[in-house]
Amino acid sequence: MGFDWQSPFDTGQSLSVPNRNIGRTRATVDRIMFAVYRNSLKILSAGFIGIVFLILLIFWSDGAFTPFPSLLASESTFDHVAEPEFQRRLETWYPPGSSDESALIAALARHGFETDPGRRVALYRISAIVCVDEAKVSWGTDEAGRLTGVQGWFDSVCF
Repeated sequence: MGFDWQSPFDTGQSLSVPNRNIGRTRATVDRIMFAVYRNSLKILSAGFIGIVFLILLIFWSDGAFTPFPSLLASESTFDHVAEPEFQRRLETWYPPGSSDESALIAALARHGFETDPGRRVALYRISAIVCVDEAKVSWGTDEAGRLTGVQGWFDSVCF
């Protein structure tokens, strides 16, 4: 008891045309599809690499184009060669006994340093692609809150 379905558009005439090249046509379509797939992978790979490059550039330029504060202005990089000049500036600008701790903290904050008065430490960070360069300042005070000494140094932390 079978059921034969017949299209209402079926006129009884065959619309199929014999194709002797069906095997070659299929192979050509496969080659074209493979080429499209291969080129799509190249385009996606190039796009992915471009996006990664832009992200790295953004992270690198986060600190690279930020001007140094005047306390660090002449230093082009954070390395130990510049450390004596940094220390000299700190000692010249904030000599022992010349100012109180609150003036030093306010000045370092104006220069962009993050200060921790409880630990008597200040930190200035510049982010790069893989490393974070830091200028650090520590100080001591007497009972009256006047500076007894200021020390500055550079450090680099890489991931």
